[in-house]
Amino acid sequence: MKPVPHASAVSEAAPRRPWGALALVLSGVATVAAAAWVHALAAAEPARANGLGGGVDTDLDGLVDAFESIMGTDLASFDTDGDGIGDMEEVARQSDPRDDLSLPATEAISVGQSAYVEDGWFHLLTVVYVPYAVTNWGNLDLGLGFKTVAGQVELLPQHYAPFTQQFMLGGAQSGSVVVRLETTVPAAIFESIGPFAFFATLTDQPGTGPKTAAATNIERVAGVFATVERSSTSVIAPRNYSPGGSSGPHLSVRPMVVSEEIPVAFTAGQICVQTTTEVGFSNGVIEVLIDSSNCEPADAYCNPNCPFEVGNTKELVDPLALIGG
Repeated sequence: MKPVPHASAVSEAAPRRPWGALALVLSGVATVAAAAWVHALAAAEPARANGLGGGVDTDLDGLVDAFESIMGTDLASFDTDGDGIGDMEEVARQSDPRDDLSLPATEAISVGQSAYVEDGWFHLLTVVYVPYAVTNWGNLDLGLGFKTVAGQVELLPQHYAPFTQQFMLGGAQSGSVVVRLETTVPAAIFESIGPFAFFATLTDQPGTGPKTAAATNIERVAGVFATVERSSTSVIAPRNYSPGGSSGPHLSVRPMVVSEEIPVAFTAGQICVQTTTEVGFSNGVIEVLIDSSNCEPADAYCNPNCPFEVGNTKELVDPLALIGG
């Protein structure tokens, strides 16, 4: 899909059936019962009121309040950590918008991702940073998709465009631009497929391979969707958290839903932090063994299963593998 330099509305008359096809692909079970369920879901989607995405954005930083409340950034500040780079730009450039010591590592084009769930709908955020004035948007090639241990689904623009809103801001560097795409997907599609990742790839050279990639690893824990992020690089990692010496990635498991939808069994003011050891890698997916798992202070909620995760394994999509790294 080619980002465009303006916000665009989403028509309620847009066709909804592509998500039905996606549900069948992800489940891998094209039974009569599954087809009937998908048909019912697709038929219900046009009844959704008030468009898709486009929630309240108090500070006009490009990130809606619902997402910022989950992320732990300031709903009233364009630049939460005061480092001169706006919150949305930091998401795009894969630095932490809450930590003024976390700065983008490069001036090159970049793509970042995250997500939140509200009222039964996934809001998948893909944010692109381009460090120069764009004269031909057709040169930007953005790929979106979903990946599980079983396989990978790449979405064609005609599949996700009707469900996607776009918004653009100028970046901190003169001439740079930041574009947010918010794709809204029924959460019910993902309730039975196990852990998965939403991913993006990006290049600004047509006909060449992707230059940069991002992936948001997602799982269901205690009945709630949560992002599983590498704490050393995540834009939503625990604030000022410094991982220790395990050989695998250090993880934070953050519920993706707004506080009003968090079950009472979750502990407020904490997040599940895990140390791991890498035990396998196949088809772009890292398998890790959880060595420790504890609730640590953070602007989040810790799930009740956290202390009992030690000894379990998890599979995480490696963004570098999406671009041959």
